[in-house]
Amino acid sequence: MYAEAIFAGMGGQGSLLAAQILAHAGVYENRNVVWYPAYGPETRGGTAACTLIISDEQIGAPIASHPEILVAFNQRMLDAYIDKVKPGGIVIYNSDLAAAPQRKDVKAYAVPANTIAMEAGNMRSQNMAMVGAYTRVTGIVDASSVKWAMENHFPEKAKKAIPVNMEALRKGYDAAG
Repeated sequence: MYAEAIFAGMGGQGSLLAAQILAHAGVYENRNVVWYPAYGPETRGGTAACTLIISDEQIGAPIASHPEILVAFNQRMLDAYIDKVKPGGIVIYNSDLAAAPQRKDVKAYAVPANTIAMEAGNMRSQNMAMVGAYTRVTGIVDASSVKWAMENHFPEKAKKAIPVNMEALRKGYDAAG
């Protein structure tokens, strides 16, 4: 198993944290993992993207220039990365902030991440809705490993948000079905 993904959003949307949680889940499952962020100097509103590679084999390069999977948190990032996805690849996009991709050679999954986050109780959990969708669509990591990663990755002061994040994760998982 070898999967390359790009997680792309704007600063403040949690795209880097989403991929980082999945990276921790991959490590928990004893897989080889690369989490390689790239972002501008802005903390909110600037571009934030990262490469996530999870593999049973050694990983040769840390960057996915033509990934199999794109997780796009908004229209701007969907537009920026859609042409890089390999034919036959997967695109998971936040349908509250982006329209369906026009490419016919990829499988697209619409996830209303903002709506899910609000239903779960915190707008900031939209990234966990996208993690849930990624988990279901790809099957690369197990949902129980993602739960472990959330429980063990967040600092103590953020652990109170775990129930909301778990609800968003579950709803994102369901939305991708």
